[in-house]
Amino acid sequence: EAMMRKGFPLDEVAVIYARHQQVSRLMELLQKKGIPYRTRRAVNVLDLPLIQNLRTLLEYLQAEFVKPYSGEHLLFRLMHFTFFDIRPHDLARLALHLSPDSGQAPARRHFWRDAIAERAFLKKCGLKKPAAVTALSGFLEAMLSEHANCSVPAFIERIVNRSGLLRHLLRSKKGQPLPQGGVYQNLQALYTFLDFVKNEASRNPRMTLARLLEIIENMDANRLSLAIRQSASPASPQEGGTQAVNLLTAHSSKGLEFRTVFLLDCVKEQWEPAKRNGNYQFPFPDTLTLSGETDEMEARRRLFYVAMTRAKEGLHISYAAQNDDGKELQRTAFIDELLPGAKLELRQAAMPAAAIAGAQAVLLMESKPAVEPFDREAVQAVLENFSLSVSSLNKYLRCPLSFYYENVLQVPVVASEAATFGFAMHHALQRGFEQMMLNKAHLYPPPEEFVRLFKMEMERLRGLFSPKEFERRLGSGQDFLRGYYSALAPAWPREVQVEKNFKNVEMNGIPLTGVIDRIDFSGSPDDLKSSGTVHIVDYKTGSQDAAKLRRPSEQYPHGGAYWRQLVFYKILFESWRHHQFRATSAEISYLQPDAKGIFPRKTIAFEPGDTAFMRDLITETYAKIMRQEFYEGCGEPDCSWCSFLHRQGQVDTFSEAEIEELDD
Repeated sequence: EAMMRKGFPLDEVAVIYARHQQVSRLMELLQKKGIPYRTRRAVNVLDLPLIQNLRTLLEYLQAEFVKPYSGEHLLFRLMHFTFFDIRPHDLARLALHLSPDSGQAPARRHFWRDAIAERAFLKKCGLKKPAAVTALSGFLEAMLSEHANCSVPAFIERIVNRSGLLRHLLRSKKGQPLPQGGVYQNLQALYTFLDFVKNEASRNPRMTLARLLEIIENMDANRLSLAIRQSASPASPQEGGTQAVNLLTAHSSKGLEFRTVFLLDCVKEQWEPAKRNGNYQFPFPDTLTLSGETDEMEARRRLFYVAMTRAKEGLHISYAAQNDDGKELQRTAFIDELLPGAKLELRQAAMPAAAIAGAQAVLLMESKPAVEPFDREAVQAVLENFSLSVSSLNKYLRCPLSFYYENVLQVPVVASEAATFGFAMHHALQRGFEQMMLNKAHLYPPPEEFVRLFKMEMERLRGLFSPKEFERRLGSGQDFLRGYYSALAPAWPREVQVEKNFKNVEMNGIPLTGVIDRIDFSGSPDDLKSSGTVHIVDYKTGSQDAAKLRRPSEQYPHGGAYWRQLVFYKILFESWRHHQFRATSAEISYLQPDAKGIFPRKTIAFEPGDTAFMRDLITETYAKIMRQEFYEGCGEPDCSWCSFLHRQGQVDTFSEAEIEELDD
């Protein structure tokens, strides 16, 4: 930053490192400080937000062409794309008017595609810029009409031109601080992607859009990249010839020279070869050693030398004494070898606390995406009918902004294939238990009946799976049910309630709702006047991570997601009607085996403080929701809504595995 202020040519500055992962935080810091940089790391076009957005648009059109209204979960997402120029506030107004809980939704209109096409409805919503929404609707309908009437390359070219994407790019400001996000690279990415589509079409003249999307999906699954093609000089990656700091690995620095070089993070674990267990080392012929070297350590030493000798005037070698966790780091042996002969001395550099705090503040900038608060009265009208479930509780704790989009605006979100599979497994168990309860002798049906019920439900849900995934899930589900039945059916109780749906339940005036998979009674569930205990069972087909059952601690103040769920269910059950039964224990029963072939059952006995803790958490969370404190996201990199709003990048789905596993 100081060099840039003094007018030092940034093209003559290089930061050299051993591995790309070492520089990710530096790249983020440079970007947020507005310091231009370039990296020689290969850019995968398919990972760039612009191409991901284009892919989302193609996926929507394909889904709607095959089955109208099946792409609703994608439509809300693509309406955020900047090249459609739709105000986020207008999207919020649309969502609220279409929400069933708002009392304003038209009686016969439940689909976004229909809503955005009707000018009268848009006018009723009070949009600030309805023309942009109308234009999008017209564009989508026009593209759907041309889907089957032109080749895939021609279809995509029309999308690029008619959507406003290309016009938006050409209208963008030049001289972006990052070549990764500037006009130049976006144009090159678009050129590369269209060229790829044309090449695929030339190999297969009958290629359909569905086939193209399948090819791209397979490339993602197999980590095959589509390298960006440069049609201009790589020496000037930014418009206007903006100079930039060079970020490159020691390998890619070979043959280059710079006036000033910074060797970054020169510690043992990054620059030296990792030690291998001697039991797994095998001798190789001399001709097969790394780069002809007899010793991998020697190869790394030469690489370090290459990096050092890239400097023409100034060389700065640095390393940290500790990592982020406070663990001591050892500098690389190459520095120790260098010191005596070069008559150099180590100088300990201490960064002022204010400078460190300043850098941390910069890194935190915009890490938590936020949206403009919507009309308070309109949102309150939706919240009047809101009941807190354990999934909405956990969603709010995970990310308030996700709660806003999915629970307040109620935007379309399609369930994942894993969640749909879990639903079919739950359904089979529910119907099997119901057959037992209808049987005079209270006998459970044989395992093949559970398998039959599962197969019927999977067939009903077939459209929510890809063909390959359907066959895989169908086969594994049958095996899981047979194994689960064999292991646990002999101990199944007879006095039970299954898939119990709790509504109109209140805890201290807070409305609660939820569905409990199974409730095992010590007495008769039909005689609520008697007293007794119950054991709560929740089925899982997802993660078997033990951390999800941990109790609250200083490090994890809210406890694990499964622990919260079970205690929430205890409160839900005990707050339901007037009965004397008390939930004393609960379990997570996994419907698929672990690595040892065992179907785990993780049981907890409720402790005196569990209920009080969860009651406080419910009260606090509900109060925040009622105060409408949900317009700022969590900022976590794995949060789908935050990632989408922060970068407008594509996310596979807005459904979250941890929330779906709660299955209520």
